[in-house]
Amino acid sequence: MTYIVLIVAALTLLLAWWRWRDFYEPAYLLRREQQEQPESETQTSYEGDDMLRHYNKHLQLSVVVPACNQAAALRTLIPVLMQQQFEGKFEVIVVNAGHADDTEMLLEQWREVYPNLRSTAIPSTARYIAPRKLAITLGIRAARSEWALVLHPGCVLHSAKWLSRFARYLTDDCNYVAGYINYDDDGTLLARRAIYERLRRQQTRWRAWRNGVLTGGEAGNYALRKSWFMQHQGFADSLALPFGEEDILLAHHGDAARCRFVVSPALRVGEEVPTRAALAWQRVELAETLRHLPWRVRLYAWRNALATLSVVALVALVAVYAALRLWADGQAATYTLQAWPCDAAIVLLSATAAVAAIRTMHRGCQALEEREFTLYMCWHALWQPWRSCFVALRRWMHRRDFVRRALPAALNEQ
Repeated sequence: MTYIVLIVAALTLLLAWWRWRDFYEPAYLLRREQQEQPESETQTSYEGDDMLRHYNKHLQLSVVVPACNQAAALRTLIPVLMQQQFEGKFEVIVVNAGHADDTEMLLEQWREVYPNLRSTAIPSTARYIAPRKLAITLGIRAARSEWALVLHPGCVLHSAKWLSRFARYLTDDCNYVAGYINYDDDGTLLARRAIYERLRRQQTRWRAWRNGVLTGGEAGNYALRKSWFMQHQGFADSLALPFGEEDILLAHHGDAARCRFVVSPALRVGEEVPTRAALAWQRVELAETLRHLPWRVRLYAWRNALATLSVVALVALVAVYAALRLWADGQAATYTLQAWPCDAAIVLLSATAAVAAIRTMHRGCQALEEREFTLYMCWHALWQPWRSCFVALRRWMHRRDFVRRALPAALNEQ
């Protein structure tokens, strides 16, 4: 029994270091961002929106929107983008990566209404590069400003000041700035799972970034310097992979000291909850992308896997201990007083683990203005090993679909 108590204590300490600190990361980063704001206000002698207007007045930004047969989503996003309250100059560049809907017709209509809307298109003969990679690259190359913000048509802007508040973080000492992005909660069980998994990925990225490691970035709501992007030949390192371009670009060429992740809800962008099939395939893509990232990034993935196994082991050990104690007391027909120190230690450690996990996640979700997850975290962790096995099996079954085999031959011909 004593050995079980010691193992439970070790697992609790391990989870405190590997998992619960990640849960608290948004609250820590938000507090640090709020502490930095008064300094900026003192330097410029402006407050609130006046400070933003003063800073943004001299900026010029480009917003790149890669669209692949997403005319319906563009109908919602573009008018909201054009109504952004931004004192400087900004342009919106829509890159049409598909030719199967009425996107081009919409763009022609909008160009007559919005003078700062520009568009370009991927040739229908482009076959060797994933459409999204090529669309973002063309959009950034066409940008007239040094900073390019990337949004995909499915993004939902919740504030008319999103652009102006994003601009304040585009400083000279940064090459890459990312805001918080997650799915909009529609109250379903699928939404809870999708939001939690995406939140956990970003919590890990934020913690790794503070430790000097860039593990990747989300596929929207980020800004990068055009010169930095072109200097590293854009997504050249991920041409053979149909996805994962942001992760590979940041992991291979990003400098944590010149990147910034902003957790402020003012920069939050929402998305529609994906279907169950799309969410399952997203896990496969993330697992395959991980194989193309540096070893330090994969180390964080293994750390998360071990933390999940620690949760499973902790729950299993507590259950085994309880079963053994009930069996022993049943045999003796009375409570064994000599076992009370171990019983008390198990109860205390179990309660500490549960309260610490719920409390730290509560603080993180509160900072991001997200829903609460409480005991769902434990339920998700218990199922995660089986889910990982299914993802690994599915990735192996589709391993030939992940490599664009025509690409090397095409490059050799050039």
